[in-house]
Amino acid sequence: MKRQFFIYPTTLGDRLSRMMLSWMMILALVLSGSTTFVSCSSNNNPIEVVTPPQVEARYLTAADLRENVSAEENALTYAPYKEWRADALEAGESLFNLRFTTNEFDATTENSQELPDPSYVPTRQGLDGLNISGSARPTKKQLEDLAVTLKQKAGNMPVYLVDLRSETHAIINGHHLSQYGFQNWVNIGKSKNEIVEQEKQLVNSLKGGKITYAKIGSSTNYEPKNVTEVEVSEALTEEELVTSLGMRYQRITALDHVFQKDAIVDDFLEFYRSLPADGAWLHFHCQAGRGRTTFFMCLYDMLRNPDVPLKDIIYRQTLIGGTSMLNDGTGQAEWRQDLFKEISVMIPVIYAYVQENVKNGYSVPWSTWKKQKYNL
Repeated sequence: MKRQFFIYPTTLGDRLSRMMLSWMMILALVLSGSTTFVSCSSNNNPIEVVTPPQVEARYLTAADLRENVSAEENALTYAPYKEWRADALEAGESLFNLRFTTNEFDATTENSQELPDPSYVPTRQGLDGLNISGSARPTKKQLEDLAVTLKQKAGNMPVYLVDLRSETHAIINGHHLSQYGFQNWVNIGKSKNEIVEQEKQLVNSLKGGKITYAKIGSSTNYEPKNVTEVEVSEALTEEELVTSLGMRYQRITALDHVFQKDAIVDDFLEFYRSLPADGAWLHFHCQAGRGRTTFFMCLYDMLRNPDVPLKDIIYRQTLIGGTSMLNDGTGQAEWRQDLFKEISVMIPVIYAYVQENVKNGYSVPWSTWKKQKYNL
């Protein structure tokens, strides 16, 4: 896959030194809790926009360049791993990673221990009334139970289920299954319309037939295990199940493990601007309820609470049960290290977007702002 880098008029050694120095500066500043490019303190210091070389310039375009995958490359790299994956089987278990913004902070979890300053206690300003929640992917029974809980919490407000998965998935015989590809990127490079329409056609074609599904993931070395063949008695898209339960459905086809491409951020901001003025409850989910769910809960928190410092946003979304957006890839599998670093570098940039556009109601798309700000 070809990647585009910003070229500086220096020697290779100078460029490597500059890259190392800039990343060390960012990491040191984030660890300290206050930076010169985005205020993370608890006061109301002016916000400065992140600019290269304070941020690794290549990360500004990495998300979009990543999805320039040819059909040939997709077939060679991702399609061979395509299988129905047993994401969650209908076994009466509790919904994984379910959390609400009213949760107490818990600094003892594994994710919380990844935060740079374990002793820091973020503000709860605007958090308890944020009216959002998050989780992993639900089975049919889990979603039915969740719908009851969310409606009780929402009162007269509408409830939206925000489905953050780009990968094709469905509710089959009550189980939550997905089409799995290498790195969970089976639909990389496809548009939202392509993903949704192909998913609907596939799910409709399953009814009355047979499928096999298996456990696939890091614990199985990404090879299918416990392969099971079943007759399909019921096949639903998640949208069909959600709407049948009296909730509203919003699909954001976000790629797993990464900072999102411009079209995805723009799509979410458009959805945000369309929400009822008198309030709504949003429940976010991805596959495991970690990366994508935490990122979009952080983004929603930023949009609704622009006066809250970035550090507090990130810490509090982690301490209620999310994952750390400040994880720079340390300790991760080799293929994930740069992807994690990309997220940690770009989080301050998107916070700067929020700060600059709160007064215009975020009417300027993220993609437009970023291109103008960085002369891309």
